Amino acid sequence: MKTKILSTLFALFTGMAGCPAIVAATLTPGVVGDVDVAAAVAGRANVALASAGGVAFSSSDLGPNYSAPDVNDGVIDHTGFSWIPATANVNEFVGVRFPGANTLGAVVWHGQTGYNGRSGATYSLQYSTDPNPGPGSTWTDIGAYTYTEANCATPMPRTYFAFTPIAGVTGIRLLFTAVNCGIQPAIQELEAYAPAAVSPSAVGDGPVASAIAGRPNLCLAGSGGVAFSSSDLGPNYSAPDVNDGVIDQTGFSWIPASAAPGQFVGVAFPAPADIDSVVWHGQTGYNGRSGATYSLEYSRDLNPTAASSWTAIGSYSYTETGCATPMPRSFFSFAVISNVAGVRLVITPVGCGIEPAIQELEAYGPLVSPPTIVTQPVGGTYLEGSDVVLSVETTGGTAFQWRKNGAVVAGATTAIYLIANASTNDSGRYSVRVANSAGAVVSDPADLVITPAPVFATYTEAILADNPVHYYPLDDTAGTTATDLGSLATGGGTYTGGITLGQPSISSRLGRAAKFDGAPGTFVDLGLFHVGDTLTVEAWASLDPAANNNPAFHAIVARWDGSYELDFAPGDFANLVVRNNNNVFGLAAGPTPSARGQWHHLVGVFADGVLTVYVDGVKGSEQDIGGTLQDAGPAPDRVLIGGTRSGTVASFNFRGLIDEVALYDTALSAAQIRGHFRAAAPSGPPVLTIQKAVLLTWPAFPPNYVLQTASAINGPYANYAGEPPTLQGGTNKLTVPIGNAQVFFRLFQP
Repeated sequence: MKTKILSTLFALFTGMAGCPAIVAATLTPGVVGDVDVAAAVAGRANVALASAGGVAFSSSDLGPNYSAPDVNDGVIDHTGFSWIPATANVNEFVGVRFPGANTLGAVVWHGQTGYNGRSGATYSLQYSTDPNPGPGSTWTDIGAYTYTEANCATPMPRTYFAFTPIAGVTGIRLLFTAVNCGIQPAIQELEAYAPAAVSPSAVGDGPVASAIAGRPNLCLAGSGGVAFSSSDLGPNYSAPDVNDGVIDQTGFSWIPASAAPGQFVGVAFPAPADIDSVVWHGQTGYNGRSGATYSLEYSRDLNPTAASSWTAIGSYSYTETGCATPMPRSFFSFAVISNVAGVRLVITPVGCGIEPAIQELEAYGPLVSPPTIVTQPVGGTYLEGSDVVLSVETTGGTAFQWRKNGAVVAGATTAIYLIANASTNDSGRYSVRVANSAGAVVSDPADLVITPAPVFATYTEAILADNPVHYYPLDDTAGTTATDLGSLATGGGTYTGGITLGQPSISSRLGRAAKFDGAPGTFVDLGLFHVGDTLTVEAWASLDPAANNNPAFHAIVARWDGSYELDFAPGDFANLVVRNNNNVFGLAAGPTPSARGQWHHLVGVFADGVLTVYVDGVKGSEQDIGGTLQDAGPAPDRVLIGGTRSGTVASFNFRGLIDEVALYDTALSAAQIRGHFRAAAPSGPPVLTIQKAVLLTWPAFPPNYVLQTASAINGPYANYAGEPPTLQGGTNKLTVPIGNAQVFFRLFQP
C-alpha cells in the first residue's frame, strides 16, 4: 500500500511509534476556517467521533451542557455546546479515546462563536498508545500551540494541524498549560484523522525526466545545497551522496548507521524557494533497502538541520516485493509551498529489516511564466478622510511595487494598497509594477482624486448634516431633561442619579458636557426606540482614572442585552457589541487602549451584518455576523447613556465625562466619522503658552524631609501641594511653575 499525508504544520514532532520521543515543538496551523479545514479532511473519517466509538474524558466539567462529550458529538457549526472545565487553572484537559489503535496524521479543534475570552491559551496536544487511555495514562507530546485571542473577543476558528504520522495511537488530549483571558477555556470539537493516501504521479527515469523538464533541482550540491542526516553508514554511504546529481543508479547512496525508525536525510537549499514537487529513489542492486514508510517534510528555518522546525508534506509507503525491487525514481507533486529552506525524508523501514538507502533526493519549484494582470487597479473620486483601496489581481505575480505619479510609494509592496484617512495630498496617478522570477508587467494608470471635506461653522452643524435620528449634545446646564436635536426627537432624555451638568468638554466647539459619578442608578434614560436595521452610535467620552475596574466595563450608550452597547471594555479598549436579528453576538474593539482622563471620539457602526468601531478617527477591528440589528432589549427595555441593562444592577455605570451622543439609522462612512472628529478642533492653531518655572533639587538621603512653600521668607510655610518630585540617581527633582510674585521654598523635617 502507498500512502501520503499533506500538511502545512511547522513542528519538530515525536518520532514514529517505537522511537525515542523528540522534544515537542511549537505547532503551526496548516489551514484555518470551516471551508479550508473541510477541504483538508475531505474523504477521511474523524476517528474521535462518539458515533464511531470515541469516548471523551476530561479533568473536570463546568456542567451538563459544558462537558467532555460535547467535544466529539460531531457538531462543528458553532451552534452546539462546548466543553468548559470547572476552573481556569492550568493542566485542565479534555481528550478522546478511540475504539482501537489508529495511525494518526492530523488533529482539528476550535472554540465557539460567542464564547469570548475562552480560546486565548497555550494548548499541548498529546497522544497515548495505552489501551483505553484516560487521565492516568501515559501521554506523549506532539506539540504545543498558543492562540492569542485579540481583546479576548475572537474565539479560535476551526484549525487543522497535521504532523508526521504516528502509529498505534489509542487516544488524544489537549492539555492547557496557560490560560490568558482569566476564565475557563472552551473547546467545541476535537477531531482526529488518519493520513491521506496518494501515489506518485510519475515513476521511472523517463516519465520523471518529463515531469521536471525545464526546472532546476534545488537540492544539488553544485548549486549550493548542503546535505545532512541522522547518521551515516560510512564515507561512501553518507548524506552528500543524495545531492551529488548522480541519478543513473550507479552512484553511491546514503545509508544510515541503523535500521531503527526515525532515521532521516535532508538537504538545506542555498536560499529559500517555492517548491511543488520532490523526487527520490533507491538504487539497483541495493535490494531490501527501499521497503519503508517515508515522511517527506520541509522547513522554513534558514540553513535547516535536525533541530529545526519541520512540517510534514506527505507520507508514502513503498512495498519492496520479495525485498528485491528497489524503489524506482518517483515524482511526487503537491500544492506550492512558499519560502522553503530545505527538505528531508524521515524513514521507517518495514519488511526487510536492514538499513534503507536513498540514492538521490531532488526538489523542484513550479514552472514560472511572466505575470499577467487579470484586473487593473481602478481610481475614482473620494472625500477627504476616506479609506481608499487600490488593488490589482494577477496571475503569477509574486512582487508588487505601487507608484504615484511615477515615483515609488515606500512600503506599498502588496497587491492591495490601502490609503487610510486619505488627504488631498494623496490625489494623483497610481500604477503598480508586478513581477516574478520570469518577468514583470506594469498596470494601467488609475487616477485618484481626493476632494476636501466640508467645513462646518459649529460641531452641531457637522453632526446634523448627517441626519442623526437622535442627537443629545448634553449642553444642558440645569433641569432633568436631556435635549434631543435628532430628526426623530420626542421629549428628550431624563437625567437620573449623580450627573453634574455644565462641565467643560474637549473644546469650546462642543459646548458643555455631563459628568457621571458611576454609581448604580446614574444614567440618562432616553426611552425606548429602535433605530432600524442599521446603526451608527457616536459619543465623546473621558473615563475617570479612578473608575472602578470591577466590573471592568464602562457603558457609554446601550440598549443591552439584546441590541447594542458602546463601552470601554477590560483594558480600556473601546467596544461595540451587537446582537443581530438571529441573536448572534458580535464584538468590535478599538485599535489600542484609550487613555483615561482624556477625551476620545468613539463611533460604532453596524451595517450589512458587519460591525466595527473607530476611536479618534482610527478604525479598530471588525466582525461579520450577518443579519440586521435586533430589536430587543433588557427589562425595563430602553436606551441609556452612562449605563446598561436595568441601569442599577450589574449595569456597568460610567464614571467620567460624556458629551455629544448621536444615533443614526445609516452607516456613517470613514470620511464622515473623521469629519466629525476634525470638527471638534478649534478653527485656529493651538495657543502655545510659556510659563516661568524653577527646578528644585535636593538629596534623597537623609530621608523624611518635606518641601514647603511661603510667600514671605519668614513664613508662614505650608507643605507644597503640587506634583511630587521624581527621584533620579539619589536626587529629588521637581519643576515648579511660578508667577510674578515672590515664592520661597524650604525643606522641613517634621
